[in-house]
Amino acid sequence: MAKSKKSSFLSKMGSKGKAAFNKNKKNEVQISNAGELPDGIENGIAKLVDCRFGQYKKGDNKGEFFFIAAGVVVAPKKHAGLPIEGMRTQIMEPMHETPGRSRETIDDHMAWVINEMKKLGVDTDDIELEDLEDTAEALKEAAPHFRFRTWKGEATKQYPDPRTNHQWSGEVDYEEEEEDDEVDDDTEEEVEEDVEEEVEEEEDEEVEEDEEVEEEDEEVEEEEDAEEEEEEADSDEDDLDALAEAADNEDDEAGNKLSDIAKEAGCDMDAVDTADDWATVVTLIREAQGGGEEEEEEEEEDEDEDWMPETGEVYGFKPPKARKVVDHEVISVNKKAKTVTLKDLAKGTTRKSVAWDKLVAE
Repeated sequence: MAKSKKSSFLSKMGSKGKAAFNKNKKNEVQISNAGELPDGIENGIAKLVDCRFGQYKKGDNKGEFFFIAAGVVVAPKKHAGLPIEGMRTQIMEPMHETPGRSRETIDDHMAWVINEMKKLGVDTDDIELEDLEDTAEALKEAAPHFRFRTWKGEATKQYPDPRTNHQWSGEVDYEEEEEDDEVDDDTEEEVEEDVEEEVEEEEDEEVEEDEEVEEEDEEVEEEEDAEEEEEEADSDEDDLDALAEAADNEDDEAGNKLSDIAKEAGCDMDAVDTADDWATVVTLIREAQGGGEEEEEEEEEDEDEDWMPETGEVYGFKPPKARKVVDHEVISVNKKAKTVTLKDLAKGTTRKSVAWDKLVAE
């Protein structure tokens, strides 16, 4: 599946790493039922988009290696009333000694990584440690689908709002649905036009797939979801400060989480890696996410000079591979990146990080 490759990873692993790899590579696969995805997802399906070994660039573990893999959700499309399709599920494991943790030794970490690779279809029986990085790269290229679950741990004094945990449950055969816009069917186009008219009449209500759900129930669910999103947005501000404080106090897990948030927000990762402290990283994240309320007010005053869309407005947008422009509602606006999050008014699905210069005015 992969070819041998020389790197600093091999040098760092040394004899302990080689012994741990040879000891665990023929282990039986252990399956446990397993950005930010909500907790409570069971039997979700994701597609692998990342799988590699990286190095910590700051903190006490600077120079040490870790394993990271990530997938994007393809099913279910919604959970607890919220769209989750396209969101990220991620697992991560240090590749160095970690005294005091549930997995402490290189042997423990190597066994865990090998087991996760086997879940995704890799046969490690006949490969060597020298092949491991290339195997991870080949696995990423293969992009298998896999099942996963999420759950939230117990609250502690240090982390009263515990993070969502992810468990991957192994490879699964899955065929993603084709884009409806790609199907050349006049009847389907007529149905789509009817749905669009219904959406216009109901304004911001989502088009539910279950036709037996009453309109009143849909409105209540939408209001509850909006309140939850607003509460989560308020708590995210506090969470970033708490994570920064913990990371500055040498909490590697908090630092890794902040780095992931910064990457997802579109921060300049070189600036993140060279930041003086984690509070500076939080500032970079907030700037990338659109800045504070004062900055938003200043930019709203300059609307006449530099046009930008606003939340709630409806524009035409042609999704990749689509045959025609479809009406989308602006859900959120990133002024710094000049991108928007859109909701397809016909399907109810969302699409993130769309450059607003691709929007078509009605």
